[in-house]
Amino acid sequence: MPGGRPTKFTAEVRERILQAVSVGVPLELACKGAGISYAAFRVWIRRGERQKRGQFAQFVRAIDEAEVRALTRWLA
Repeated sequence: MPGGRPTKFTAEVRERILQAVSVGVPLELACKGAGISYAAFRVWIRRGERQKRGQFAQFVRAIDEAEVRALTRWLA
């Protein structure tokens, strides 16, 4: 039986962050609202940047897209 703490990298946490970022909430506040530290978020991003596929790589792409949506709304 594996030990350790359960991951906070859940679909619910990722979705909460993405929703907040897509409407322009800064990353640090989006993380806080989702119940994770910004440091944990940065670990996930670094991991995703090193991978070509997988959940973490998909999350990095989704964050980039959410930031673009927020900027597009803001500029409109």
